[in-house]
Amino acid sequence: MVPADGRRPIRIAAAVVLATLLCGLFSALLDTTVRQWLSDPVFRYGLWIPFLAAALTWFRWTRLQVGIIDFDRRGVWLLAAGVLLHGAAVFGAVPYADVIAFLLCMAGSIRLLAGQQMLFALWPVIGLVWLMFPLPDPLGRFAAESLQRDGAGRAAWCLQLLGLPAIAQDRSIHMAAGILPAAEAFSGIRIVMPFLAAATVYVIVSRRASWEKLLLTFSAVPIAIAFSTVHLTVTGAVLSAGYQKATVRFLAEAGGWLMLPVGLLMLFFECRLIDWILIEPKMLSARVAPPVYDMAPNPAPDPPPRHASAEAAEGTVTPSAAGSSCV
Repeated sequence: MVPADGRRPIRIAAAVVLATLLCGLFSALLDTTVRQWLSDPVFRYGLWIPFLAAALTWFRWTRLQVGIIDFDRRGVWLLAAGVLLHGAAVFGAVPYADVIAFLLCMAGSIRLLAGQQMLFALWPVIGLVWLMFPLPDPLGRFAAESLQRDGAGRAAWCLQLLGLPAIAQDRSIHMAAGILPAAEAFSGIRIVMPFLAAATVYVIVSRRASWEKLLLTFSAVPIAIAFSTVHLTVTGAVLSAGYQKATVRFLAEAGGWLMLPVGLLMLFFECRLIDWILIEPKMLSARVAPPVYDMAPNPAPDPPPRHASAEAAEGTVTPSAAGSSCV
């Protein structure tokens, strides 16, 4: 745990002032981001990120062994770079450059108030905060058409398994109740972002090998595709059951809220599967090691002592022993 120093009240006051200034400086960016969270179910996961970032900051803070933290003036350079980039983004009309500027100011504030070691410890939290901002539209909708076409085919197949008539045609599903488009469920690479955020949380919290953390990170893609397929299948089943479009809209809203929790749950089961398949070397040796036997030959037992009468009967008694027996 990081020991407390005598300037903790000053540090807390400086943190409050810096946070207020940054919120005022990036108010337009934060306002636009929150509006996207509330208007688009795909970005609804962003409402979870600030609370997760605060909890993970506390988690990392209480488990650090970095000594007494102190102010680092070099954090001012990161703050200055972030402010300059913010000005360039505003005057140059490049919205996503403002996101990079916000992250730079966040990193500079951490380094200024807590030092370089604390910045290195909290960089995954900064990455998690980056994931709460929607990607630019051309990048966010990358590979949308192929994802929608494949997703419609998988969802139609799942509906047929449930006994519901459904045919995938282009990027939509044709059913008796109507046409279900796959554009919202598979809207591009941006559907991976909530599950990538869930993987980031697991990477920060779990104490696993590097290859396991890398596997958890890359598994965000198949988990996102599986979730979107199930969500589209459930929506089609509800539509076939005769429910109104308001119910379908409610399912879309619920899907946006459940992306991040479901991603965390799926990663939990993935970790349990890894633990079940792979056995640690020590545990394996303890389970399969054969018992050790002593294969050395047993020494022959000493012959029992023989009585003098038995030796006399065999004729092997010595003269001195015979004389003593006669006496």
